[in-house]
Amino acid sequence: MTSITTISRLLRPRFFAALGLSVAAALAACSDPASTSGTSSTSGASSSTSGGGGATCDKAPPSGFTTVVAPSTDGTLGIDTAVVADENDDPMIAYQWNSPGNNQDQTAVYFTRWDRCAGAFTTPVKVDVVGGVSTNGPTRRVALAYDLATKKLAIAYEEIFQVTGYNASNGIFLQTSADLGATWTGKLQVSEQKPGDIEQARGPVVALTGGKIQIAYAQDNHACCLLADPNCGGCAAVWYLEGDGATFTRAMVSDAAGPVQVSGSTVSIAVDSAGKPALAFFQGPATGYNTTAIYWRPGSAPVKVMDSNDIQNDDPSLSLAFDGTRPRLAAHLVAETSAPYDLRVATSTDGLTWAAPVQLPRDGSSFTAWYQSLAIDSKGNAAVSAYINGGSGDNACGDPRIIRSSDLKTWAACGADADKKYADLGGKYVDSYFTHENKLTMAFDGTLGGDQSGSGVVLWREP
Repeated sequence: MTSITTISRLLRPRFFAALGLSVAAALAACSDPASTSGTSSTSGASSSTSGGGGATCDKAPPSGFTTVVAPSTDGTLGIDTAVVADENDDPMIAYQWNSPGNNQDQTAVYFTRWDRCAGAFTTPVKVDVVGGVSTNGPTRRVALAYDLATKKLAIAYEEIFQVTGYNASNGIFLQTSADLGATWTGKLQVSEQKPGDIEQARGPVVALTGGKIQIAYAQDNHACCLLADPNCGGCAAVWYLEGDGATFTRAMVSDAAGPVQVSGSTVSIAVDSAGKPALAFFQGPATGYNTTAIYWRPGSAPVKVMDSNDIQNDDPSLSLAFDGTRPRLAAHLVAETSAPYDLRVATSTDGLTWAAPVQLPRDGSSFTAWYQSLAIDSKGNAAVSAYINGGSGDNACGDPRIIRSSDLKTWAACGADADKKYADLGGKYVDSYFTHENKLTMAFDGTLGGDQSGSGVVLWREP
């Protein structure tokens, strides 16, 4: 099955920047948004502690590394990690537990968040059982969004669904929560597809803005053949939906020739400071190996950001973010045969014209691949967090990789584990955001223990 990938990253509106740091500091010390029970992570399921009883609800997550969900050797726990921030800039995390009990049909999506009353993460809530979805990288299969104004969460995810008499299909589903993830309701299949396996949908992204939910995903063979190709035998395109959670309008990303053909790729969504969403994804060539990063606003024509100069990229991935209303794009997309880099960043003031991409440095010979997350702070500083996929051991910093810039031209590479305390963290499925104090927060799959045979969910917060 062809793999279409998604990087799930919602750039939060700069709520705290608009209020000012003094007000933001007061908000950061307020009670937990839901005052629900919390957890201390002692096993793969976590153990519950009380979040009520008149406790002082000002316990912020610690800086540095924290185990969110303890690693388990039962299946693969912690993959497809997605993180967003609540009112206090505290992390809310969704992830997948694949094949618990060695039963792929029991693969499920979970949610947890930091509880300021308990000073711990809440007991993970099982959102849904999704069945035997693929685990191939760099695909992400879980996306999370939070609306600060309405205090509403949305989660989009892949699920295998079966129609009697047909092969199982891979679809995109949505649920929402009005109680900060304690319960999830309104399950809806948002991918429109006939039964069978030729219209597979995958790689969801989701955003919440202006009281509306925005969802995008890639899909094979669903009304996506080019107008000039009446003999089309197969196609793949990006669908964009906007609605209230029950009903949606839908559009396929198209240009004058018809649907833009998505390449085995990632889709990313971001919302600018004016509350307007945008997508980025890869377009494949009709012939050859040239892969093109595309930027698209709903209702507008798609715009080329960068390409691979006809160099083959087997597993490209990307992440879109905004500095105010100015889009920035980070991509694993090389354009030289022997590239001395893995990542490039392109910038634009209006989304219509893009500057030439800047190559990001490596730390020693260690190289990144598959997963990255671009975050922009309130001053316009950028951080690209990325998964370490290999190297010869000459890196100065530990994992995951963090590459920073204050001007989007000069970049410096280090890592979250600057002292190399933890071996082989990697940083799979890394996702990130900046707090109102311009401190970076990341969540990813991994373990802080010496035994790397299992995996869980790890949080890192900048001191």
